Amino acid sequence: MRTKPRSPSRVTISILSAINTAVRSAAFVVSFWPFLMAVTPAAAQELWKPPNVYASLPGGLKASVTGEIITRLRVGDITVSLDETPIENVRAKFAATIGSTGDASESFTWICAQGTDPDGRWALWLAHGEDGDNVDSFQWRRLSPHEKADRRCPILAQSARGIELPVPIRLGTVRQQVLMVLGRPTVEQENTLVYVHEHPASIHGQNYTSQNSVVILLRQGAAYAIAAHKYKIWE
Repeated sequence: MRTKPRSPSRVTISILSAINTAVRSAAFVVSFWPFLMAVTPAAAQELWKPPNVYASLPGGLKASVTGEIITRLRVGDITVSLDETPIENVRAKFAATIGSTGDASESFTWICAQGTDPDGRWALWLAHGEDGDNVDSFQWRRLSPHEKADRRCPILAQSARGIELPVPIRLGTVRQQVLMVLGRPTVEQENTLVYVHEHPASIHGQNYTSQNSVVILLRQGAAYAIAAHKYKIWE
């Protein structure tokens, strides 16, 4: 049986219908795409090496604080004294992994741990540079929703999650409270408070300058990172 050919008008209507359907589909994808982007979470940034809180600060800051500021912290049942506590002791305590970069005068070694408190997640780094094997710096940092500590940073046991500083400052402390406790900073730059202290000292008859610096980063007027460093400048 011979098929009756379709009329030109019907063919035209079919083509137009197909075009309209395609246009509507494309418009739907274009209008729906921002929604998809909004509800699809971006991959969280994994933090292994401690972020550099000193990168944007001016060099050659002159010490202005009369006494040492923060030279130790307590993590659970262990006290870490900067420039005194071997990093291996802390690594063994928390079964942490050692990270390192650079060599000789550029060497940098660290361990990290992570935990939570009523305000959210945090990460803690303990590190030292080329001068010896003792912890000489730490950084305690609130993790944002787009950050997470590397899997090599162990989650501290419930009994070891508390972090205490020798001054009444912690993550979430507002700027005014920081100023009341630590006084006027050596320099304040945007959302960064920097405190620097130094004094002469000697060991085994060799003179050096002991320097202690503290950097506090603010977000919405409250501390979200606290870093401290104590080291020797040999004569």
